[in-house]
Amino acid sequence: MSSIWTDLMGVEYSQKYYDVKGIKTRVIEAGSGPVLIFLHGTGGHAEAYVRNIEEHAKHFHVYAYDMIGHGYTDRPDCEYDMDDFVEHLVNFIDTIGADKVYLSGESLGAMVASWTAIKHPERVIKLVQNTGILMAPNCEGKAELADALERSKKAAGQLTKEIVRARMSWLMAEPEKH
Repeated sequence: MSSIWTDLMGVEYSQKYYDVKGIKTRVIEAGSGPVLIFLHGTGGHAEAYVRNIEEHAKHFHVYAYDMIGHGYTDRPDCEYDMDDFVEHLVNFIDTIGADKVYLSGESLGAMVASWTAIKHPERVIKLVQNTGILMAPNCEGKAELADALERSKKAAGQLTKEIVRARMSWLMAEPEKH
């Protein structure tokens, strides 16, 4: 049987909260060395990376990070647009005292990591995207990006069974197979 507890069994890790310019920000942290920050997808949280922490912590100081408005990180009253996600990440990097970092993002996290590298290339050593997309702010597909960010806002709010069902349907449903 697998769970986050068996995935982290034997791993020296901690759950910590950082004050990132007034935003209580949760991370799962392990290892030492160069900083690697894992960024989850829309509606996700740090636990998305529990199976990756052990191996990466052998080489990096790993931070699996709850992005602003997600997981156990605060949900301030803001737009939750790409600038908000990037600003929070850069402020987190400053808070932990890192100069340059490795970023690995999945879905929304890949977009945040990519835009961070574009806007602050001096802060990013390397970037890994997993199922990410990158769209210019004024390009075709802007409606799809706005939809993804709106879904992120909903997923980051008060979760209900209906919201979770709608999210799972959007992510995985294949009605043609029913």
